[in-house]
Amino acid sequence: MDTEILNNGFNGTDNIIDLIPASRVFSVGHDRNSEAIVATTALEARSNACLALLTQAAMERTAALSVMANRLASIAPNGNQFYAMFVAEFAKKTLERLEERW
Repeated sequence: MDTEILNNGFNGTDNIIDLIPASRVFSVGHDRNSEAIVATTALEARSNACLALLTQAAMERTAALSVMANRLASIAPNGNQFYAMFVAEFAKKTLERLEERW
């Protein structure tokens, strides 16, 4: 390596420190760390997106079951307590599954 180029032609004393080789070594390790951080962040983002989609689907299905329970309650009011229990049990089991995954 040509020290004249690195030091812009300065032929100084031992007190002068050349930072260019150090920064190159740092940048190589830094690039690997950056790649790992980006990969980890991308994986977390995908995981969060999956969790959001699963949660959204669970909420929509719970809402659909609730609407159906209300309709059935108006048609056959004697089963109202059971309709509510079905909806509550579905919601409970769905939450448990989501908690197991994440």
